[in-house]
Formats: sequence, C-alpha cells, structure tokens
Amino acid sequence: MTSYLLGFIISSAIVVLAYYKKTLTTQGAIMAFIIGTIIYGLMGFYAFFILLSFFLIAFLIRFFHESQTPEERNAAQVFAIGGVATFFAFLYGYYEYELFKVLFIGAIAGAAADAFSSEIGQFSKNPPLSILTLKEMKRGLSGGVSPLGLLFGFIAALFYSGLAVFALENIRAVFLILIFAFFNTVLDSILGLAQVKYKYPGDKVLFDQKKKGMIIAEGIGWLTNNRVNLISNLMTIALLALSYIYLL
Repeated sequence: MTSYLLGFIISSAIVVLAYYKKTLTTQGAIMAFIIGTIIYGLMGFYAFFILLSFFLIAFLIRFFHESQTPEERNAAQVFAIGGVATFFAFLYGYYEYELFKVLFIGAIAGAAADAFSSEIGQFSKNPPLSILTLKEMKRGLSGGVSPLGLLFGFIAALFYSGLAVFALENIRAVFLILIFAFFNTVLDSILGLAQVKYKYPGDKVLFDQKKKGMIIAEGIGWLTNNRVNLISNLMTIALLALSYIYLL
C-alpha cells in the first residue's frame, strides 16, 4: 500500500501542476492521475519516471514552439498514450514476467517516438511528404512525414530503449524495443492516411480535427487521430510480443 500512497501523492502533485498550466483538461487530469497512481503502485518509481518523461518532454516541445500553445490533452488522448502501458503494468504486477515489463516500456516508447516525430517534424522548413506516395501534404495533416520528424522519432525510440537497459535482464530485448518503437512511427503515419479528414464546404483544404461547419472530406469516418494512435500502438506491441517470445 505504501507504493500506491506514494503514487497517489506524486501523481496528484504533477497532475495539479499540469492542470494549472492548462496542458490537461479536467477529464484528462483525472485519467492521468489514475494511470500514474496505478503504474507507480504496481511497478514503482522507475516505471513511473518512464511514463512521466513522455509528458514532460512533449510539454516542453510544445511550450517552446512559438507557433503553438501547449495542448490541453483530454481523457481519450491521455488513455491513448498511457492506457496500453497501464494494462501491461497490471499484468506485470500480478505475474512479474519480464515480457510484460518489455511491453510496458515498448508501449510508451512507441507512443513517444510517434508523438515526438509529429511534434518536431513541424519545425521542418520543407513540407511533409505522404509516407506512401511521397507527394507533398499540408503541414500537420496525418500521414505526412519529414526527414527531421523521422530522425527525432528514432531518437525518441533510442532514448526509451536506453532507459530500458536499466530495467531489463535480457539486454537483447532492448533492441526489440528500439526497432518496434520506431516502427510505430511509420505504422501510425500509414494508418494516418486513412484517418478521417474534414473540410469546409466548397473548400479543398483538409484538417484532422473537426470544427463547426466542417464536413467529412475523406478517410474512414470512425478512424480519428486518437484511434489511429491506439491501433498503431496495439499492433506494434503485438509484434513486439511475438518477437520477444519467438526470437529471444
């Protein structure tokens, strides 16, 4: 119970600060608090630090990006980032198999690689290209990639696989985390091409997020950005699990 109490206290302090800085909505703050408390309680400070580092780095990137204001993440966005990792934290807390620790780190590493690729890719001076056709796309539109974004997606994967060195007994699993975390960036971009996109009637400019007066322009109606993130993360983790079981 001591670990859960510490998780409760630390998560509360961090979530209150994030809410005060307007990086979390009320529902997002509640979800972040629940996830943080569970992960600290089940896996301890090191696992909590791995999760926390994602939100801190993402906040700093957006905070220092002059063209953007820090995004208020809602419950769905927080769950899309930390929900899969929390599931494996439950499994590890019950069974204590290293596989579940690998998948926990892999889930966060994959989400981080994709997020940092997207965020830092927006600093690129050149327009993004479709990951499949290599045609120019509107900046910020799902499915587009840039060399800068892919580079930092790989750096993020490398960073989290580096953190895994201190947590895993099987060092070869670290390389699997690196490979599949970066693969998540690529897969997310591919799925992003099928993501629902919107436009104003009579206009040709596409947007990922729907605003008042917009209509669906292309893509799969139910495939929103949060669902793309969640699906790509789940698919990547499934491949990571199979690789760990059959290759290590």
